Amino acid sequence: MKKQYGITVEEALTLGVVNRLRVVGGNDGLDRVIKLVNIIEAPDIMDWVLEGEFLLTTGYSFREFPELMSMLVTKMAQAKSAGLAIKPKRFIKEIPPDLIANANRYGIPLLEVPYDLSFSEIIAPILGVIASKQNQVLQKLEQGNRKLTEMMLHGSTLDDLCYETSLLIHNPVAFVDRDCKLYTSPLCPNKEQF
Repeated sequence: MKKQYGITVEEALTLGVVNRLRVVGGNDGLDRVIKLVNIIEAPDIMDWVLEGEFLLTTGYSFREFPELMSMLVTKMAQAKSAGLAIKPKRFIKEIPPDLIANANRYGIPLLEVPYDLSFSEIIAPILGVIASKQNQVLQKLEQGNRKLTEMMLHGSTLDDLCYETSLLIHNPVAFVDRDCKLYTSPLCPNKEQF
């Protein structure tokens, strides 16, 4: 279910020109889910990295302090961030080997951005897919809400509501009415657990 709200790094690498990014480290983390995309050009970003965040940088703010880039990957791993894409050649010559080693250690995908590719060409298709997936989830929630509301307005039983809710969320459901009577969906484990 977590992929409904984002796109894996591996899936992102199949989109348009995003496929031109080259994975240089952290191959084990290509299944990490991108929920947000952010451009970073301040070394203190480490205090604000987020879960599911995919970061892009030219390395400008790290040019004098390359060791901070390795620390960034460690912080990204702790925050469960999605990945890091770096555009070398302008401010940093190449992606430092210790950064690649750290990305491999933590399974944080580390990508090299071609010099001629703009960040907006990377961001637009990724955010487009994320927005589309989020819209699909919202539509399903609205349909489910409408269906349950209709059932309640037309006098459906708690057994029926329990069953339908279970189908909508793909999980067991249990209700207790005000008389403490238990209603469970067919997917529910043993009633004695309640």
